[in-house]
Amino acid sequence: MIRNITYMVAILLMLALAPLRMKAQNATYNLQKAVEAINNNNLDKATSWVDKELKLNPKNGYAWILKASLVADGGDIANGLKALDNAMKYIPKQDEVSLGKAYILKSKIYESADDKEQALAALNEGLKRYPKNVSLLNARAEKYYNDEKYDEAIADYKALLETDPGNLDMMDNIAGCLISQKKYDDAMTWLNRVLQTDNENTSALKQRSLVQFAQNKYKEAIDDMLSLYDIDVDDEVSYIFKVYVDTTATRDYVISGLKERMNKDTKNWMWPSLLGDAYYLLQQYPQAGEAMKKAFNLDKSAARAYQVFKTYFMTNDYANAETWIRKALQLAKDSDESTASYEACIGDLYCDQGLYDKALAQYDKAIDSGANYYGVRGNTYMLKGDYKKALDDYNKAIGDDPDEYDARDLLYRGWLEKEQGMDMQAEGDFRKAIEMDSVGTPTAPTFISQHYLGIDKAALESVAKCLADNPSSSDYVGAAELYALLGDKEMAMRKLEIALEKGFNSYCLLRDLPFLKPLKGYQPYENMLKKYIKQ
Repeated sequence: MIRNITYMVAILLMLALAPLRMKAQNATYNLQKAVEAINNNNLDKATSWVDKELKLNPKNGYAWILKASLVADGGDIANGLKALDNAMKYIPKQDEVSLGKAYILKSKIYESADDKEQALAALNEGLKRYPKNVSLLNARAEKYYNDEKYDEAIADYKALLETDPGNLDMMDNIAGCLISQKKYDDAMTWLNRVLQTDNENTSALKQRSLVQFAQNKYKEAIDDMLSLYDIDVDDEVSYIFKVYVDTTATRDYVISGLKERMNKDTKNWMWPSLLGDAYYLLQQYPQAGEAMKKAFNLDKSAARAYQVFKTYFMTNDYANAETWIRKALQLAKDSDESTASYEACIGDLYCDQGLYDKALAQYDKAIDSGANYYGVRGNTYMLKGDYKKALDDYNKAIGDDPDEYDARDLLYRGWLEKEQGMDMQAEGDFRKAIEMDSVGTPTAPTFISQHYLGIDKAALESVAKCLADNPSSSDYVGAAELYALLGDKEMAMRKLEIALEKGFNSYCLLRDLPFLKPLKGYQPYENMLKKYIKQ
């Protein structure tokens, strides 16, 4: 949170430095270098330049405000506030903009210390001094909103509208507060005001779509959501699309709305592509494939060919899947695009069939192009039973920064380390896997790591939580792995059967996953493999 303010202060300084008159010849230079260091994400160097400036000119309020943000960013709240007091003392009283930012910084510092009362008091103090300061009013409105004090936030946004009656952002913010209060009709009034002025306002369209969804006006909600695809698509729009497809009440409206747009806008690949995405999310892969092919015929690109590949891959139609992924690969080559991901997809295709040597050759090609596919290649070596090479690849993939890596791969590396007697390293990876998997519902990296850490009771509690929260087919495979490791073969088989019922079809994984090895020779398990894997 403070880091954002540090950058805000840096921008403020860039504006303030030009007219600044300082006692020391190098003062302006010092702050310019500090700002430069901040832009390069080198806060230690920035601090050094600010300290040089304050040594030359201890009454430079702009240096003090930057010092305050840097000190607080480092976690020293008390000294950050002291520096801020000096900033407010020395910044010229006529510079309302900078002093307003100083009060906002003070509020943010208190917020970072979880002192919500003082955080609000700082903003109130600033507004008492500058009652019409736009930045302060906006900051207080935002704080009220975050603290779920919606009436107070609305009052501040309306005060901002008085100074700028046509401000669509403020209208949109008021609507957001009303939505949080479930005052949908009032929210619609404000959103319609925004959209009457700017019918392509993406924030208002998103909010109006969600309000109409809450009011059971599904067709209107879908129309607004699809309109966003004509304007600007971001992660939030994609998420709304997924929610509407996943929701029984709205999915038919999504399908019909997309078909209407396909009929009206016949040369736009986006609509059949989205229709394919909808069918894909619904696991209706043949329909998804047909729609994706229509998109490809309108946009013969690697990306569209890849979409078709996915639909065949999900149904284990390996021949057609390979045809389309190789088509994607060739199109990428012809367009001078990166081919690494497509080479890796061919590897995934072979791996899914248990053709591990052919998969490894493809991952080699992806890695040779400079991409980090060491993790997936490590998975393949592990499935093949070449544990030494698998561990080497996990080490290359994870490197010195496990915080940025996948929890499942940390689990696998931990297991391989344990197998080779590297108990201390293994324990570190198991604990890191649990930590990385800790957001939301626990999955296999958590409960299998807990098992290897010797806390089976916690592992069973974690798997129960996992299976109670809309589990995927892969979650059931993970549960089967845990029960196999615990020696409960009957329960492991029950979970595998559910995984298969839910659509899990990477059958060679069920044969070669190391945590399912305790099931080898167990007749129900062997019968399952014979049923699904061609010998």
